[in-house]
Amino acid sequence: MGVTGYTIYRDGSSLTTVSGSTLTFSDTTVAPATVYSYTLDAFDQAGNHSSITGPVSVTTQSLPTSLTFGPVADTYVSATNPTTNYGTTTTLRTDGSPDLHGYLRFNVQGIASRTISKVTLKLYANSSSNQGIQITALSDNNWVENTINYNTAPALGSALNTPVAFPAGAYVSFDITGYITADGVYNLGFLTPSSTAISLQSREAASNNPQLILEFN
Repeated sequence: MGVTGYTIYRDGSSLTTVSGSTLTFSDTTVAPATVYSYTLDAFDQAGNHSSITGPVSVTTQSLPTSLTFGPVADTYVSATNPTTNYGTTTTLRTDGSPDLHGYLRFNVQGIASRTISKVTLKLYANSSSNQGIQITALSDNNWVENTINYNTAPALGSALNTPVAFPAGAYVSFDITGYITADGVYNLGFLTPSSTAISLQSREAASNNPQLILEFN
């Protein structure tokens, strides 16, 4: 009476059935770096099955040992210009006096069930600093890159690192291991104890954008 469906087998065991009009199937239950053998048969409305096809062998890819993310939003705010938005600028700035502090947002995906061994935030410094930058936690996920200003900016949370001096013209790495534990949206703040302003590349810059790097065991 014609094919009404297919049975898909993985390593000799029935995995699923699909309709007769289905020409593709994605197996989302596999493990990385593993060899699987797939076969199938066709069946009709009466439940009659064809012979099983010859096997097709598939080897899944190994998971990467690290993942790198760029920010989906970043900006800074200024006490000197409390109603001004800096969301589209190519630089991020921070200063202890007058107060300038910044915000970063990352959408982290792909961790799955793996264990994170290290999380590093990398910011490219256009200027040097003797006192460094402090990265902070930020639980507020409601700030908007192109509207946030000093008057509306959320308060920064707890410190995630100890500020150290750094030179100009290079990436500065901040170890924030422990802050990110699973897939999701994460916000960070940054400020400096220095009264000398610091300039950093933003995500809108042509190069040397902020990076969030996750390393796995």
